[in-house]
Amino acid sequence: MSSKIRTVLVLFRVVQPTRIFRKVVVVVVVVVVIVVIVVLLVVPVAAALVVGVVVMVVLMVVAEAKAVVIVKRAACRTRLTPYNIRNRLDWKEYIYFGLVRHGHHMFSDESKFLLERQDGRKRVFRRVNERFVPQCLSQARAFGGGSVMVWGGITAAGKTPLVTVHGNLRARRYFDEILRPHVVPAIHNQGLTFMQDNAPAHRARITKQFLYENNIPVLHPWPPYSPDLNPIEHLWDLLDRRVRMRQPQPQTLLQLERALHEESDNIPQQAVQRLIGSMRRRCQTVILSRGHHTRH
Repeated sequence: MSSKIRTVLVLFRVVQPTRIFRKVVVVVVVVVVIVVIVVLLVVPVAAALVVGVVVMVVLMVVAEAKAVVIVKRAACRTRLTPYNIRNRLDWKEYIYFGLVRHGHHMFSDESKFLLERQDGRKRVFRRVNERFVPQCLSQARAFGGGSVMVWGGITAAGKTPLVTVHGNLRARRYFDEILRPHVVPAIHNQGLTFMQDNAPAHRARITKQFLYENNIPVLHPWPPYSPDLNPIEHLWDLLDRRVRMRQPQPQTLLQLERALHEESDNIPQQAVQRLIGSMRRRCQTVILSRGHHTRH
C-alpha cells in the first residue's frame, strides 16, 4: 500500500467519531427536539391559560360591577326631574318604614290591552326583492284593531273584579263605576289604605271629596312617573302574556274583553301575594338607584 493511502486511512481513523461521541450527539439532538416540541406546545398553552385567567378575572369584575356592556334596545321611560326624584325618595321612606310592611293596602291601576300588538319583531325568510310579497307580509288591522281598557285592584287578601272601562274615564264615572261598588266595600271590610296614581280622574276635586266623605284613607302623595313602584303593573304584564298564549287568539274586541276577564280570574292568589310582598324590595331598589327608574 502506498504511503499516501496509508496516510489517508490514518487521518480517517483520527477524524472519524467514536461510538460514544455518536451516542452523545444522538442524545443531544433528541433532547433539543424534545425541548423544541415542549416549547411549541407549552408556550401556546401557557399563553392560552394566561389569557383565560385574565378574561375570567375581567368578567368577574364586570359582573360584580353589573356593568356588562351589551347592545340592546333602549328602555323607554319618562325623564325624571330633580323634583320627581326627590318625591320618589321621600315616598319610599314613608312606605318602607310605614304601611307596606303591614300589607294593609290596595294597589289599583288602569291598563289598555291592544287587540293586535305588533312590535316589529316578526321575522320571515325571503329574497332581497320579496319584501312586499303577500307571503312575506305581517297582516295588521287599521288602528291596531282597537283596544280594551280595564281597571283592577290587588290586596294581600285577593283581587278586585276586573272592570272594563268603556270610553274616557271621567271623575264621576270613576267613583260611580269603580270606587263606590269595588273600592269602598273592600277598604272598609279589610281596613285597607287605597293607592291610586296621578291620572286626571284620580286627582279631580270631586274624586278627592268622594274619598274623604266615604272615609277612604289614601296612600299619598304618589310620586309621579313611578309605575315601577306599583306592583299591579306586573299583574298587567302577566295578564297580557296569559291572553297571548290562548289558542285561538281573540279576533274581536268582545273576545279580547272576555279573555281578559277569564284569565284575570284564573291568576292564582299566590302570584298576587308575591307582587304585594315585593314592595319592600322595590323601595330598596329605589334607594339604590337614588330615586331614578328601576328594573321593576
